[in-house]
Amino acid sequence: MNKHRQTRFYRGESMLGTFRSGDCLVVTPASLDDICVGDVVIFRGIRKGPDENDIWVHRVVDVRHGKFVTRGDNNSYNDLEFLTNDNIIGKVTHASRDGKTRRIMGGRWGFLRARCLHARHPLMNLLRHLLGRYYRWFKKSNLISCLWKPDLRRLSLKTDNGLLVKYLNNGHTVARWWPEIKKFDCRKPFDFVIFPPEDLQ
Repeated sequence: MNKHRQTRFYRGESMLGTFRSGDCLVVTPASLDDICVGDVVIFRGIRKGPDENDIWVHRVVDVRHGKFVTRGDNNSYNDLEFLTNDNIIGKVTHASRDGKTRRIMGGRWGFLRARCLHARHPLMNLLRHLLGRYYRWFKKSNLISCLWKPDLRRLSLKTDNGLLVKYLNNGHTVARWWPEIKKFDCRKPFDFVIFPPEDLQ
């Protein structure tokens, strides 16, 4: 592997569909001359300072008046900051997950992939509106909970805000419960099988 390349671990949700948290990204140093629309780039958020946590991984989606516009593949809006030679770190060329490495599409094909991912948002909103009534009916009927038995683990943690109970599926948090403040939240579709504690109902 080229010694100038570096690897970084992805965190966040703005590139879901392309990356997941924990993916190992291979980054090749690049300047704006090396970038085209559709490429996935890594850069510093210039308004937030030089802290390591202010590094973004997004895709170039447009060039306006010579300025490169970026957006996360899972976002429905463009970034407010432009990509510049001062904040670019490099271009993401490969990603590894579960021991398998894959090439990251850039250019025209990468842009097409991003457009398809962006199109999900209005479609998903429409589906939620149309299917919401049926979803609520199935949830009240408890039919799904009789048929679907996901592998769930319950973990209790002491935090500054009191006790926090987490429900995990394959290592991912799918529901959280704060007994002391009586707050409960749960990701869909796990709300079919994880129910609020009785004192919250």
